[in-house]
Amino acid sequence: MNPWSLGWGLGQGLADLMGSPRSLVVTGDLDLLGESSCQEGGGRLFLAAHLGPWEAGASELARRGQRPMVLASPWPRLPRAAAELARLRARHGVRTVFRGRAGWRKATEWLRGGGTVVALVDSLSAAPAHRRSLRFVGSELGAPEALLRWADRQGAVTAVAVGAPDGFGLHRLRGEDRSRVCVELLDQGVRRHPSAWAWVHALAGTVLALPSLLLLLLLGVSGAMSACSPEERLPPLPSHPEDWLIEAEGVRWHGPLGENLRGELRASRGVGRLGDRTEQSVGLKLEAIRLRAWSRETGLELLAMEAQRFSGQWPEGPASFETVSWTIPSAEGLPDLAALGPGGELERLDWTARDGFLCGDCPLEGLGGSEP
Repeated sequence: MNPWSLGWGLGQGLADLMGSPRSLVVTGDLDLLGESSCQEGGGRLFLAAHLGPWEAGASELARRGQRPMVLASPWPRLPRAAAELARLRARHGVRTVFRGRAGWRKATEWLRGGGTVVALVDSLSAAPAHRRSLRFVGSELGAPEALLRWADRQGAVTAVAVGAPDGFGLHRLRGEDRSRVCVELLDQGVRRHPSAWAWVHALAGTVLALPSLLLLLLLGVSGAMSACSPEERLPPLPSHPEDWLIEAEGVRWHGPLGENLRGELRASRGVGRLGDRTEQSVGLKLEAIRLRAWSRETGLELLAMEAQRFSGQWPEGPASFETVSWTIPSAEGLPDLAALGPGGELERLDWTARDGFLCGDCPLEGLGGSEP
């Protein structure tokens, strides 16, 4: 990869983010930009990647009278930065909404009204079990099937915009497997112009590194000012992973629970120590938890549970859930499960992968344990 091209892309990309005007070359299915390309009452969905002048692409659509709206991923804990970027886009006639209930509603109304929606798909995660994964630049990403089905329901035309250093190539998506065609076209575009894609990662690294650099600078100044007062110096930054504290929102986990269950756990917020990354277990404290568990043998859902708090190791245990309410969704028609009752509430429910759930002879006692 040419480092000069990478540096040029980084500089030009920053200029695009700041709203600097730029002339782009657009090739391919140019009829997508005409009024006749839309179905009656529908708009257009352009799928793209962080490739080439992706930020300037929406401004080019506005210049060509397309009324673009960017459907972006949320920026957790960066509301001011997200609002500022939306303001800069708005100066060029580009609207911004973030994925979420309110954002999807606005984007749906926009498509139905004949507008154009732009979504970048190269950051779609392949982790959710229900999402098909596709090969992309030596790795995998989630197939954009949900986006395409959503556009179809609104009567919209779907297309992919493949970025290049100086513009885009437009390709209308047709046929049975549009997701695969979309990702393959974007993958080919990255392979033709790797520097036009990699500069985004360099930009992300630069942005992420800035707070650390500022922190190190402040620590250095603080150390110099307190050289005569050792007791007032800040403690050194931890160098061992087990000393790092993690805070996260929107926590999600899925995987095996002991030998007999597979589960999915979600929590609104989590705090924990990183520990050894080679181990599955991580010490955690979670809030507002939802846990679902299925039999690995039959696939039946055996437990749906909500809890206010969680603490311990997960998924190996030991762990404790507090203020618990539970049901067994598959109990109807199954005598062994129906005997446990439809559900209940508990002040505390413990878990270990060896013994399963432990609650002192409650109906869930031993569920999921690997011991006979």
